[in-house]
Amino acid sequence: MTRPRALLVNEMGGGVEYAERLCLIARHLADAGFHCRLALPQPLAAHYRRFFPTIAWPRLNSVAPFSAERAACYIDLLASVGFASPLNLTRMLNAADRRLAACAPDLVVADFAPLAQLAARGRLPVVCLGSGYTLPPLDCADLPPFRDDLEPMVDPAELLAALAEALDSRSGGRPASIAAAFAVRADIVCCHRELDIYSRYRRNAVAGPLPGGRPAALPAQAAIFARLAPDHPDLERILQCLAAAGVPCRIHVPNAAPILAAAAAGTAVTVSGGPCDLVDELNRCSLVLHGGDIDVADAALAAGRPQLLLPLYVEQALVTDQLAELGIAVRIDMQASAADIVQTLRRSVANASLAAVAQSLALRLAQRNLKPALDLIVEQAVGAINPALEP
Repeated sequence: MTRPRALLVNEMGGGVEYAERLCLIARHLADAGFHCRLALPQPLAAHYRRFFPTIAWPRLNSVAPFSAERAACYIDLLASVGFASPLNLTRMLNAADRRLAACAPDLVVADFAPLAQLAARGRLPVVCLGSGYTLPPLDCADLPPFRDDLEPMVDPAELLAALAEALDSRSGGRPASIAAAFAVRADIVCCHRELDIYSRYRRNAVAGPLPGGRPAALPAQAAIFARLAPDHPDLERILQCLAAAGVPCRIHVPNAAPILAAAAAGTAVTVSGGPCDLVDELNRCSLVLHGGDIDVADAALAAGRPQLLLPLYVEQALVTDQLAELGIAVRIDMQASAADIVQTLRRSVANASLAAVAQSLALRLAQRNLKPALDLIVEQAVGAINPALEP
């Protein structure tokens, strides 16, 4: 019997956390009988080819005058990569069509991949997953804002008109609303509601975080786990600060250059660039340092670990603000001196109050008994291919 083909797509965000997440999902779908292929932007596609068959997905380029960093809502994010122009959107859809034709999938799994959603619309079942930031509630009449300090850049009517023109001759026809254009078989929000920026609007429940985690007692000795992207502009300086702090630290930098490990030789810092068991790493540390990535933030939240954050992008800044409001995180000022960062590291790893709040919150979250997101994703994928097997 031929195995069903799943195409797992990421377009926006550009971070390794998306590719890592899709690899995790692909492994579970493969165990459920799927043949999996990843579709990622370059250069991620080239790197992750060692783990799964991979194709380069069309790149969504920034479009002036819109800016993702000035986005107040999901509509602004779509406009920032060309969705408000019927000509640009049609061109991108044609490129996506060619990829879909070459792969001939039976199912699309989309993680911050709105172009894949539109290309598959009316043709293939789509299962969406992501954080609140990447999955606005589609049951709202208008897609709500995710921040109140900025005015939206784009009129929803302008975006809807562009979508209607680009989709007019395609399967599914002209959408009646923006939400209808992006309707899918399932959208699975993989985070605790404390980190869902649409929590006040969302009517359907969120799933458990991906990867999952449970409260774990703090280790007897202080230890730091860090994860930063290889292109983080402060990576080398943070590595030097971690070494100067003198606290045992394991830092995961996916696809890390060998020079990074060499630079840390003889210090308390160990650099890893290969596969990472995030839950295991969190259970072994007492403090987590990262860029504000939702997966790391949510898993650390579940494990009861205080966090230090170095956000670069809008979603990371929003996550950082939410964690700080919970009283379990400290933001590192990118303009701070190396000496100040070292002091922040030492104070945070010794801050018993910060750790106690994180531990207490994790215990409360564990009582919700959320269904693991991975299980929901696999269930929806199997049901999309064979409805008779749905639970």
